[in-house]
Amino acid sequence: MKDLDLDKMVREAAKSSGVSQYRLALDSGVSQGAICRFMNRNQTLTLRSASRLLTALRIRVELNKEK
Repeated sequence: MKDLDLDKMVREAAKSSGVSQYRLALDSGVSQGAICRFMNRNQTLTLRSASRLLTALRIRVELNKEK
């Protein structure tokens, strides 16, 4: 199974989107301060915040339980 680095995925998606942290905060409901701390690697994301940011960036991530 490949390890998932969710923080890295979200950080790269946010950077490559060109969307400002302010706009991302408005669209996701995650505070701009939390986004700033996350982008500067001073804080990790909760799964809920990561999900909100990815939804705002129109990125879908699907997790499946292995059998």
